[in-house]
Amino acid sequence: MEPQDFSFSKRQRLCGKKEVDALFTDGESFFAYPFRVIYLVEVPEENGIGQVADNKIGGGVQVLISVGKKRHKRAVVRNLLKRRTREAFRHHARPLKEIKGKTIHLALLYSSKDVLDYGDIEHGVKKAIATLGQALGL
Repeated sequence: MEPQDFSFSKRQRLCGKKEVDALFTDGESFFAYPFRVIYLVEVPEENGIGQVADNKIGGGVQVLISVGKKRHKRAVVRNLLKRRTREAFRHHARPLKEIKGKTIHLALLYSSKDVLDYGDIEHGVKKAIATLGQALGL
């Protein structure tokens, strides 16, 4: 039995301005309480000799987690919700991490006015991943 990888490295974080702008302009969305999920699937282009033209390694998922200041005024609360979301995603993202040849850009936007406990956030992340898997045909 091989050990499970529950890491959440820098490569799995969506932080480039061009990628974030493309995600919000061209991405598709759905709602999985308490998250609004926006996703965009990128397939790297090949050059003439069958190699990937980008320097990026194809495959995997890049995630942006956001909690709005409009609904949660205190930074302490926003950081708590982002930390809980990141932890839940880290534990349940294995099906998305195993995708090869495609890069999935994913935004999890926390939309509830309430500060939910970890169990509710974990349930929302599981539901979002399951719905995304169905949409991508996994």
